[in-house]
Amino acid sequence: GRLGFGERVLITGGGGGVSTAAIQIAKLFDCHVAVTTRRPEKEKRLLQAGADEVITTSAEGWSKDYMRSNGKLFNVVLDSVGTALWKDSFRLLDRGGRFINYGRTSGGLITTDLSFIFWKQLQIIGSTMGDPSDFNTVMGLVFDRKLEPVVDSVFSLRDAARAQQHMEKGEHIGKIVLVVGE
Repeated sequence: GRLGFGERVLITGGGGGVSTAAIQIAKLFDCHVAVTTRRPEKEKRLLQAGADEVITTSAEGWSKDYMRSNGKLFNVVLDSVGTALWKDSFRLLDRGGRFINYGRTSGGLITTDLSFIFWKQLQIIGSTMGDPSDFNTVMGLVFDRKLEPVVDSVFSLRDAARAQQHMEKGEHIGKIVLVVGE
């Protein structure tokens, strides 16, 4: 998505491991980072993870509420959620903005008015894992301690069912780690 310095970034599904890494990477570019969550009780932990603001998406029309209270659009939306947040998060893109999707936890089917895309000159970008160069760049940030993986909890492999339940509850922030050989 060619992140630029000082841009405004909206990250959907802010509690996931990729999302918490994305928060840190965006902050390296001195970006203003907003994250979404359905759970207001996650706000404090998401702010501690580096977000500048947390947007609760549990209410219908949350993007309109956000615009009324804030009024600022985003240059980039980094989306892992898909269908459930598509319309609202897409609406928050500024002219020339980039919508980058790397997941579909709520489904993958969307509909949109194409005129919205061309009048605002938006880009829609699909992404998976990047290439070896991207991997090496990110690992360099980890080794230089500029990027620190956020670990929510650690479970032994024999407690994998509990780890799965913890993930399904959606209460975690960052990665849930399974330790093999304990």
